[in-house]
Amino acid sequence: MRLLRDSCPLKNARIATHSTRSKKQLGADKEEDADKLKHLLDYLVYALAALVTLAVAAFVGRALYKAIKRYIANRTGRGPEWGLYRKACKRLKKRLKVKREPHETSEQFVNRVRSTVAEQQAQGKNVSDGIPVALDAFMKSYNLVYFGRREDELENLKYHADQLNKQIGTDTKTEAMAAASGAASSQAEGAVRPNRRR
Repeated sequence: MRLLRDSCPLKNARIATHSTRSKKQLGADKEEDADKLKHLLDYLVYALAALVTLAVAAFVGRALYKAIKRYIANRTGRGPEWGLYRKACKRLKKRLKVKREPHETSEQFVNRVRSTVAEQQAQGKNVSDGIPVALDAFMKSYNLVYFGRREDELENLKYHADQLNKQIGTDTKTEAMAAASGAASSQAEGAVRPNRRR
């Protein structure tokens, strides 16, 4: 048997060479696997870094968007006072043919309306004397709410807007007729409604 082993040195050399190659291939495969794993980990780290960056950018972008939106809303915000102002200007333009110019202050506008009312009364038109007074009170209240950011004055502004609308919408001749018809209708309502006090 010893002879047999010694007689096949080529076979033993082949087995040794083959086992060395296999070991080398296994080592190379391990190195390739390690390289692949390293590249995969690199990609995962980059992907994770990109996701974190996107998340931070989205958070910062959202916060920045809200801040810019709030800034613009506070800077050019037009609340209910703006609607009241536009309605008053529209009615003044329709009734007196007076439009507020962009360069006019509220005092200049009130003075111009006052002179227009005086001119129209001199021409014999039925224009209420209370329009300039009501407009002055409205503009002062509007300036407080719009420019002074006084939200507590909004109810006062609504009251002055109603008063101005009443003055714009009435003629001096028809004021007495409206008051008389209002009193007559309230008497008629009182007669129709039964007293429900218990």
